[in-house]
Amino acid sequence: MLSCPDNLQNQIQLQPNSPPNHCTVSGGRNPIEKHQYIFEKKYKYSKAPGWTLPPVDELFKEFYQFDNLQQLKHDLNATKSKLNDYVLEDWSVHTRKKDPSGEIPWKLKNDIQAEFVTVAWCKLFECLHQYKMVKDGKLNSLHLCEAPGAFIAALNHYLHSTFDEVQWQWLSTTLNPYYEGNPLNKMIIDDRFMLHTLDRWLFHKDFSGNILDCENIKHMAKECKERLGDVHLITADGSIDCIETPDNQEELVSNLHFAELCAALLILAKGGSFLLKMFTLFEAASVNVVFFLNCIFEEVSVFKPGTSKRGNSELYLVCLNYLKPDNIGDYLDAMLDKLATNNIFPLFPKKYIPLDFYIQHEVCNRKFMFEQMQAIESNIYSYELKSKWENKKSHELRSQVCQLFFERFKVQPLKPEQKILQNPRSKIEYGIKTQIYRGSHNKRICIKNLSTEEQLFHLRKAFNEIEKVILWQYDDIGCLIGSPEEKLPLKVFRGKPLQELGSSLFANMEILFLRQKIVTLYNVDPVVVGNPVCILGSTDNPNLWSSKVDSQRTKFEGQHQREFYSEILQKIIDTQPKKITFKNVLFLTHYSVSILRYLTANMHAKCRISGNREITIEISDNTIETTESIRDLHKTLIENPDILCFVDIVHLHRNEFFKVISDYNNQLLLFNIKTLLGTE
Repeated sequence: MLSCPDNLQNQIQLQPNSPPNHCTVSGGRNPIEKHQYIFEKKYKYSKAPGWTLPPVDELFKEFYQFDNLQQLKHDLNATKSKLNDYVLEDWSVHTRKKDPSGEIPWKLKNDIQAEFVTVAWCKLFECLHQYKMVKDGKLNSLHLCEAPGAFIAALNHYLHSTFDEVQWQWLSTTLNPYYEGNPLNKMIIDDRFMLHTLDRWLFHKDFSGNILDCENIKHMAKECKERLGDVHLITADGSIDCIETPDNQEELVSNLHFAELCAALLILAKGGSFLLKMFTLFEAASVNVVFFLNCIFEEVSVFKPGTSKRGNSELYLVCLNYLKPDNIGDYLDAMLDKLATNNIFPLFPKKYIPLDFYIQHEVCNRKFMFEQMQAIESNIYSYELKSKWENKKSHELRSQVCQLFFERFKVQPLKPEQKILQNPRSKIEYGIKTQIYRGSHNKRICIKNLSTEEQLFHLRKAFNEIEKVILWQYDDIGCLIGSPEEKLPLKVFRGKPLQELGSSLFANMEILFLRQKIVTLYNVDPVVVGNPVCILGSTDNPNLWSSKVDSQRTKFEGQHQREFYSEILQKIIDTQPKKITFKNVLFLTHYSVSILRYLTANMHAKCRISGNREITIEISDNTIETTESIRDLHKTLIENPDILCFVDIVHLHRNEFFKVISDYNNQLLLFNIKTLLGTE
């Protein structure tokens, strides 16, 4: 293993129990000045002439690790493990209160009325002020793994508060929350900003938004070239849910970071800037990524924003002035081929990593690791102490750091016309945080190792807690959703046909997570329980016709919904019924919800959700024009197996229809889960 000479090794041994030199403050300083270090957690690599790219045919030839860095990883995980017995809900509240930057987002929202402020907003705003990633107000930018969109809002605020003239175009991509094939725990489902800017979001050829797919990366590059031309700035803020394996966060996210790297280097224009979020830099694959970036950018720095929680492993690589070597295409071809294998090795053999680079890299790792360890230890100390004096001290610190942020970065409000969403109807709603994980880490691990009967007990307990919160709001009279004043045109969204249901925006997230646990335990999906049926009939025709889904299924399968609705639409055309009743039918996909929405709009119908968990479409008119609309829908459905949605997505969300359909799905899912669990 590569290691430092003894004399150099001694020089970089920082003491874990004492803060770095730049954190030392004198008591006589102004309170604002003494907190400057919070916004100065930086490390810049000193590039040497010998840092050159190895031959392209040497890529991915060797797997290895660095002993010193693996020891640092072990030390950091030992500190993290001290949190394993703390209850997550209580610990999260405590660390939010202790966070020195915790007051900044609140003040930005209320005093400045900045647009779509989140912690991510604050972090990018810091990065833009700390590093010259943007040279002037004429900018084309691409934002990878961007949901929910706060980086875009922050960049807009920075541009308009920094430059007199702004000419900015942007595109963005993320795992698509409107594609139910994406796993719930790997994406952000917050679409409050996305829904109003859908034309700027790239979901690629398969509509999934998955940049781990090489074809999607190439498709995105083509779209950017056609719609933006040169791209001057790319941000990549991707991550996945690692809460159950916090000791392996860097490895778990490595494939995603590698895909972001490939996409950025393929699309970014020469001279452009790249911002990449990572989580510790201990693994050999990460060492190689940082070295690679140093070879192809003029300047590379590692930055921990002051608004990033001190106790997490989050770091940002800030890469300035893309040199874009002539042979970079050869490297990217090899990298994309490797990405397709889903087995990422270090880019280069160990012999190509210069010793002077490695020494700098280890110093960088030690610096940020010790700061994180100190933050964790400090949070543990104050949590156990529960001192009123500590709380007062934290409150004063938050106020001082907030004041420093506003002064240092010259924060000022924007004019209404400078904001991205200027239409009053496009106002971003307040977000609601859903607590998915509960209890301590050790307790959650113990539950996974219990017997089936014991796990069933915990599932029933979780079900009872959810059922208390999610109450059915409608009586037997039901809730009536009026049809829109105008017909809805067909607007199809194509992509990879849905095979399994990984997520849904049309149901409560906690219920969907409970559903996943039940599928794992029982190998039966609550989505297919209950014998779904559609009944067509009218008062003057007592003979009812019904279409049923195969009741022998144990899990959701995408092709069944296509067969189900194809049969229903054909029968509607043939019989022109005065009433349509869906019973025990879950509307969890954009496919099914868009069909329901289209029917109510184009049949001049009203949709009633009844108290006995039924949806009834009551048709008030049935003309030749109506029949033609249904024929168009049916023809489109049967001729195009790759369609995922039949109407404009904006008509399906953030409105009365969305709310009532979601309430209905929640109750029917709870009823099906209750049946499986045998809960009284």
